[in-house]
Amino acid sequence: MNRVKKIISIVIVSVALFLFILYVFLKINKHEWIRKKHFILITIDALRPDHLGCYGYYRDTSPNIDSLAKTGLRFTQAISQGTLTWISLPSLMTSLYPSTLGIYYEDQILPISFQILPGILKKHGYKTCLITPHNALLHTFKHQNNPSAFDIFDVSYTNDAIHITQKAMAWIAQHKDENFFLWLHYFDTHVPYPVKSIYYKKYLNDGFYNNDYSIPIATLEEGYSDDKIPAPLAENNINNVSYYIAKYDGAIRFVDEQIGILLEKIESLGLSQNTLIIISADHGEGLGEHNHYFSHGGVNEEVIKVPLIMKYGKFLSCGKIISQQVGLIDIMPTILSLAKIKPNFKMEGQSILPVIFGKKDSREYIFSEFCDKAVCIHSIRSNEWKLIHNITKDNYLLYNLKNDPLEHLDLQNKERLIFNDLKVKLKSWTNRPRLKINPQTVDLDESVKNRLRSLGYVD
Repeated sequence: MNRVKKIISIVIVSVALFLFILYVFLKINKHEWIRKKHFILITIDALRPDHLGCYGYYRDTSPNIDSLAKTGLRFTQAISQGTLTWISLPSLMTSLYPSTLGIYYEDQILPISFQILPGILKKHGYKTCLITPHNALLHTFKHQNNPSAFDIFDVSYTNDAIHITQKAMAWIAQHKDENFFLWLHYFDTHVPYPVKSIYYKKYLNDGFYNNDYSIPIATLEEGYSDDKIPAPLAENNINNVSYYIAKYDGAIRFVDEQIGILLEKIESLGLSQNTLIIISADHGEGLGEHNHYFSHGGVNEEVIKVPLIMKYGKFLSCGKIISQQVGLIDIMPTILSLAKIKPNFKMEGQSILPVIFGKKDSREYIFSEFCDKAVCIHSIRSNEWKLIHNITKDNYLLYNLKNDPLEHLDLQNKERLIFNDLKVKLKSWTNRPRLKINPQTVDLDESVKNRLRSLGYVD
């Protein structure tokens, strides 16, 4: 009998001890495993990684983004799959290449039946929201403006990061106790860089650029033209290149300031540990390379390389730098992997979580595309080599990115084995089996046409 009592006492003490330890664990970890999951994707239009401090830029343009990168993850070889917004962002939101989607032009839209990332998350109980001033260039998602994809589809013509940030903070506070996906697309870093002089005047005449470097201004009919300052950007007949680069950097500083305010709000709401924050861009920006000024056509490095910074509480943090090649096409499968959701179609991207944790290498090759009414160009890229195929003219360029990162020297005649190998791989990718998406072509609203005209995209 005494033995039974002793066993019962031990069991009671053990249970009490277990419950005490569980209580303490809950208090310390603040119910970590039952916390809601929050995904915040921030895309900043035309943002080059090499104009951020965390990527080595000498101007102080991005203290808040730099701080996030210091405690999170920074990818040095993140590649966009398209270099126009309406090519790049549908690819990001579907994890399918532009040539799979068949979307290259501003008057094309995804079928309403096709599920994009927020639509898939929505089906699994997530609140979803898009906030951006990029109405015209996100026209592709017009038919996704329905309850199956976004709870809130907040698109306006207000080119102001403050407007986006204020709306985002209010929405986060409202939904902090629910699973959510929030997508913010800042547009202030796109031509014409509509930022107050307080943000860029300190960069004028700071000695980092040649202040005598002037080029002609394009006419309205020319819009974006090689070796000329685009008509939508030109102001007061100023034709000095360094002036507009200062404005571009000032726009980055302005957006960075708003991101800092947003991050502080997330922290104050106690959401830092269960919020994945991703900062990236739809594409880069030409600032004189390859005779392209303040535009983003083609598939050269200055327009396909984008920043990619992630932080997810203690799970994805530590200031790690990842030099393996990844694509914007990989963001969707990464988010779905964290959400433990499998889509009902085969994605062309892949989760980068195994790359982050060193369990596998990233893909050896990644592809980018550019098409407009005049030309179509594809590229295949590894960490060392890149082959560009101008499909319209049927000519090629081969670059060694390690020895020639600015892509000056075409090596296709000197490196025939590498050239032929990449050419075969690019052709195989071009002819790959793929889904049939059947995008629709629609008449643009007059307000959208006016917006596109103001940006120099249509006549």
